[in-house]
Amino acid sequence: MLKSRVRLRWPKIYDEKVLFRFVQSACTGCPAGDRARTPVGEWPAGQRDPRVWWLCVRPDRRHRLWLRDRRTLIVKEDLRDLTRIRMLSHVEELIELLALRAGGVLSYNSLRENLQVAIESVRQWTDHLQRLYFLYLIRPFAGKMARSLRKEPKIYLWDWSEIAEEGARFENLMASHLLKWCHFAQDWGLPPLELHYLRDREKREVDFLLTLNRKPWVLLETKLADKAPSPALSYFAKRLKAPHKIQVVRDCEEPGMAGDVHVIDAANFLRTLPV
Repeated sequence: MLKSRVRLRWPKIYDEKVLFRFVQSACTGCPAGDRARTPVGEWPAGQRDPRVWWLCVRPDRRHRLWLRDRRTLIVKEDLRDLTRIRMLSHVEELIELLALRAGGVLSYNSLRENLQVAIESVRQWTDHLQRLYFLYLIRPFAGKMARSLRKEPKIYLWDWSEIAEEGARFENLMASHLLKWCHFAQDWGLPPLELHYLRDREKREVDFLLTLNRKPWVLLETKLADKAPSPALSYFAKRLKAPHKIQVVRDCEEPGMAGDVHVIDAANFLRTLPV
């Protein structure tokens, strides 16, 4: 067990070998010699302290446990205390469905069919989750553009690590940073900067549109590795007269210009943001 006079402090960088030596100094009866290189999770039960084992759990396991605890806190404590919702099991199912649909258009009717509840209940639960900072919505830009979607928002999570699919997770990450930029502009009294997305009835879509003073300013598309610019960028830029077209690529070996579209790697793009 841990010595009472020793206070554990988390190492600055998670490294398995360093961490084993770190916890070894705070344990009694821990393996010596060659056994000191054995992962703590494989030590005999009599020589394993649960708190030390927790420190040495693989990062992916710690992450899953943290997500589980966060969802439990939101559903079984925050929602219960702040609302009169009684069907908490349905809210838990809703959270699972929303995580799977992050980056997509929010359809209350589709969620209602999955949960077999009234559509007003789904709207109410989604609003509560939004107030508890589980999710946020980005609404389409309509302006004067014909045949555009005007009502259906897209859903994103504040904690994008919950999203399993890589493309959707990367898009969610970019949405969060762009929204943070918009909030920064608002908090500092700068010209209004707002975040939207573009989609028309022919299913042409651009991930993000930044408007400056409520006028289209930057069209931005996100990709994992595809450098070829999306045709929708030029299509919408021509109709909206947006001066900037950017494609942000996570794994971009050769950034540069592709026609009139700026192709940039995600790391450098995020580095240029003011926040």
